[in-house]
Amino acid sequence: MLSTHNLPSVPAPDRRRLRAFAFDPMSSRLSGRFLTLDIPFETGLKAGPDGELVQVVDYDATRRCWYQPVDLDDPPVLAQDGLRPSESDPRSHQQIAYAVTMSVIERFQRFTGRRFRWRGDDRLRLVPHAFFGRNAYFDPERRAVLFGYYRAGETDTEANLPGQMLFTCLSVDIIAHEVTHAIVHRMRPLFTIATNPDVFAFHEAFADLVALFHHFLFRDIVEEFVAASRSELADAAALLSLADEFGRSTGRGGPLRSAVGSEPVPAEFRETREPHTRGAIFVAAVFDAYLATYKAQIADLRRLATGGSGVLGDGELSPDLVRRIAGEAVRNADRVLGMVVRGFDYLPPVDVTFGDVVRAVVTADRDLFPDDAINLRGHLVEALRRRGIFPPGVVSSPTRRCCGGDRRGRSA
Repeated sequence: MLSTHNLPSVPAPDRRRLRAFAFDPMSSRLSGRFLTLDIPFETGLKAGPDGELVQVVDYDATRRCWYQPVDLDDPPVLAQDGLRPSESDPRSHQQIAYAVTMSVIERFQRFTGRRFRWRGDDRLRLVPHAFFGRNAYFDPERRAVLFGYYRAGETDTEANLPGQMLFTCLSVDIIAHEVTHAIVHRMRPLFTIATNPDVFAFHEAFADLVALFHHFLFRDIVEEFVAASRSELADAAALLSLADEFGRSTGRGGPLRSAVGSEPVPAEFRETREPHTRGAIFVAAVFDAYLATYKAQIADLRRLATGGSGVLGDGELSPDLVRRIAGEAVRNADRVLGMVVRGFDYLPPVDVTFGDVVRAVVTADRDLFPDDAINLRGHLVEALRRRGIFPPGVVSSPTRRCCGGDRRGRSA
């Protein structure tokens, strides 16, 4: 009888492709499309999924039941880029939570240039149906991200059916945000002590930035927004917003948070103490810098496409132009998030302030890109200054030596 195994053996693939909703179920219902996440292929991945860094534990404490774990190495699952996302199948919930988490961890590894590990043999636990409630959060004591589920209100017809069951573990934005909290806790465990108003605000700002820039991993999505906004990404609110379905279903009338649309008001930062709101001001400044750099980078493409005027005419943009502009949008997003992540090596272990963050980010980026050919650091420092965020004691150009720092977070 012939062997069913290949001889010689075929090595395992390097990558695994898994499907998720287009940021959340509501977006997929409206667009008819899904995202495909490209993540490392873990050999020996157990049902759960249960891997080296992440373990999905699907116990529903409200209903007191375990859900059947998904086996991502099952041949039918492997053959179709994972299960088709479904709001009614807990196994696809497990798949989405695992895929987004691994994608976020891989980006941290790439930006820091080293393998990411939890302490000792610890793994991050993901609990997709942890409780009944409109929330999701990282629990440091359990080393777990706990996702809630809830029913839409009886009068909620804006995004969902009245009384429809909604799951926070199906929102790519919410998963990325909460997993980032876990990563920050691993890198700076004392940032759970609010010694000043910036500590928790930085936690929230950093998690929002990772979740927002995660959108730019999907180039086809970015191309759609570039085409729809005619290259004006500041008008692409859905691309630069977080957790649209969650925000609408909880009575906010729109996304949970947005990186665009607010005017710089320095007094707002001085007076705000609530962590999410204070952190959102920092996020808005980072995206001000991102959009300024993006506009400068695509100016030549617009001139070439318009005979030198830079003013786009009526009608749809050329597909070639859309692809080139989207490429710049993706590259700049990668550069901005990378400089913020690498700044962690320059932050103090405790009592962090946004002044420390500005110094750390600028110093980390200057080490890697000394010339700053696209003037990203200049745009960032200016955008932060306009919103009242700057290191204390800076009296000259903050993009030069006065904004530097060493690896212990002290000013140079």
